[in-house]
Amino acid sequence: MKDVVLFIAGAEPLRLPATPHLYVVKPVGAAVNVQSDGLMSLLIVDEMTVGCVVERLEADGLAGQVARVVCVDEQYILVAAKIREALGVVGQSFMSARAFRNKFFMKEFLKTAEHFTLPRYWSPIQRKDMAAVFGDASGGRVVKKPILGSGGMEVTIAENLEAMGEVAQDEMLESFVDLPMLHVDGLIVGGEVRFFVVSKYINFCLSFTDFKYVGSEFSHDARLNARAERAMREVFQLLPSFQDGAFHLEMFYSDTEMVFCEIASRPGGIGIVRALEEAYGINLYRAAFLAQCGRPVELPSMRRAETSWLLVPHGVSLDIDAGRLGELPWLVEFFVAEEGRERSLHCADGKFKAVLKGDSLSEVVERRCELLASIGYA
Repeated sequence: MKDVVLFIAGAEPLRLPATPHLYVVKPVGAAVNVQSDGLMSLLIVDEMTVGCVVERLEADGLAGQVARVVCVDEQYILVAAKIREALGVVGQSFMSARAFRNKFFMKEFLKTAEHFTLPRYWSPIQRKDMAAVFGDASGGRVVKKPILGSGGMEVTIAENLEAMGEVAQDEMLESFVDLPMLHVDGLIVGGEVRFFVVSKYINFCLSFTDFKYVGSEFSHDARLNARAERAMREVFQLLPSFQDGAFHLEMFYSDTEMVFCEIASRPGGIGIVRALEEAYGINLYRAAFLAQCGRPVELPSMRRAETSWLLVPHGVSLDIDAGRLGELPWLVEFFVAEEGRERSLHCADGKFKAVLKGDSLSEVVERRCELLASIGYA
């Protein structure tokens, strides 16, 4: 009987719902940061690869008993999909996982979209001339990013193509989009979007490179939210089927444009999950786990609080009184990193992170300003 649930664990500390026959896979030497409300067993592998995981399962007599392979960490989305296919179990396929992970293939699937546009993009893996792709836009700013990147790591912006330099086989170029950005976070169950929320970023996702904080708050712009929903649903129509799990979608926007940035088949990072949990009572990590296990998920019916999150990068001078912050009733959680870092490595790598709440958007904005001032952010 197939009843084993295999959880491919990443770096995020998680507490999973009680699950019979739960095996948590971790590579040797990695910290075990997964807990469960019930019993769980560890499956330690030499490396987090398909071969190592399947070999370990076969050695333990578990290969034929795996019913589900669950993953909510972007780093292992592709590996998890390959393990599913190797074991012949249901879940996100490798084709789907690659489309949600590989930024070049992602955009190739979305070229026919009607409710949003794509930035001009190019990669050495294309059989196209770079200058021909960018055309008359070749004099504008250009972004270089890893095709399988995340968190803004190794992303660079140049004033033009000539200033960009060499582009590696695992990198791509995009035309710079000088617009604000929103993100849509939600849950898909049985191939249908069952829950989603539209939020506006405060500052830019790469603000850590300029030593500025990044954050977000829920969008109260009904017209923008409707446009974001249309774009989101079209993304899911055009990409290979993603049946169960959480997602994080980012788009640039103006009054007249919606420009696609990227989407991932996992929960959003930094403070997004905690902010949504405080506002709606749903934890997207746990909900995604249940959905991928084929188990019922309790969906929220309404927003019970207004929330926001923020992250101040390393390299910014702050004066933090943790004792005082702990007394603020509207501060849901905060984190202060150890000193010694001169700059952040990616957008989730911060010196100070916080999630706050209020009864209205204006109250959240006021409290966010108060919080920033109290820690000496200038």
